[in-house]
Amino acid sequence: SSVDDAAIAGTSGDFHIIPDRPGNRRQNPIVLAGIPSQATENTLYFSNTYTGSSNVGNSDVFYQFTLPNCTDSVVFSLQSSNPENCLHLLRSNGAYVTSACGTDNLLVRNNLAVNTTYFIVVQGYDNNTAFTLNTERFEHVVDLGPDRNICKDETVTLDARISGSYLWNTGRTSRSITVSEAGKYWVEVTKNGCTKTDTVLIENDLDQLGNVVLAAPANDTEGLELPVTLQWNAATNAQGYDLYVWNAATARPNAPLVAGLTELSYDLPAGSLPYGNAYLWQVVAQAPCSENPSDTARFALRSLPDVLALNVAPATNTIEAGKALTINWAVTNLGTVPTDDDTWTNNLYFSTNNSLSGDDLLLGNAPGGQIVHVGDTLPLHA
Repeated sequence: SSVDDAAIAGTSGDFHIIPDRPGNRRQNPIVLAGIPSQATENTLYFSNTYTGSSNVGNSDVFYQFTLPNCTDSVVFSLQSSNPENCLHLLRSNGAYVTSACGTDNLLVRNNLAVNTTYFIVVQGYDNNTAFTLNTERFEHVVDLGPDRNICKDETVTLDARISGSYLWNTGRTSRSITVSEAGKYWVEVTKNGCTKTDTVLIENDLDQLGNVVLAAPANDTEGLELPVTLQWNAATNAQGYDLYVWNAATARPNAPLVAGLTELSYDLPAGSLPYGNAYLWQVVAQAPCSENPSDTARFALRSLPDVLALNVAPATNTIEAGKALTINWAVTNLGTVPTDDDTWTNNLYFSTNNSLSGDDLLLGNAPGGQIVHVGDTLPLHA
């Protein structure tokens, strides 16, 4: 406790004032010697002659502070048991700056003058209100961002990001500069009586991409069946790979089948390409500033038979309940290659029309059982 006309607040902790006589806190303020600091009063208040915004001639507490160099902003916060408390910021001549009222007041200023004295006023409405006043000071920060690489003939803009006066090592005095050459760049920013600096390193990205070598399948491989795994060897300094696959009778598309691959293989899934065609493929190694395509290679998917069911009909026009029904039909191969004798099957459906749909009934299936050569017709029944 203190009975002096002025009390000094340190950089931390609480203090209390018990006045011994009425007085004018504007003439005898509590001095905030350090920022950040904290002040607490929970006893009687002096009266004062402050007549600024919202003041009704009640009991107020004045705190005096001088803003040091390098201050970019100051934050005042008030936690009070009285919802009608207010914070007022005054200049040393008593001129009003701004206010904030409520139980959790927050007053932020970022345009105060350094080496200048101000008053922060806690305005109260009774003699028994407890409150805590916190102040915090922030210095300006210069940040040019991280070191970075740029490509040949690419430019990058370096920005000091805050207001002030500037001096770059290039001699420029603007807030930002645009550079295209590798090197170390720094800027000095002077603001509020304080100079801060930051440095950034700009380097050219020399990719020196190695070659991509296609590994499998071997060039001109015939008769493949999906899925097909495409494989290639790594290219030095590559950060990813774009894969192109296209019909050998057409030009390479502008867009890759898959972009940004990080693995050295890719599976072409079943159904991804039509059978009976030849295809070309190529892998392009990617880096931030360049790309390097591989040679192209060719592979072909095997042709498939094209079997068609003909003359489907029951063996008799009369169907007796509880007895087996024989169905006769024939299969012809309209494709360019014969069928395999054990890999094709006939499925028999019961339908109310001549279109196969999801509500048709599967009666059963019958294996092909033998090869159907191109142009041949095979009679079947079940």
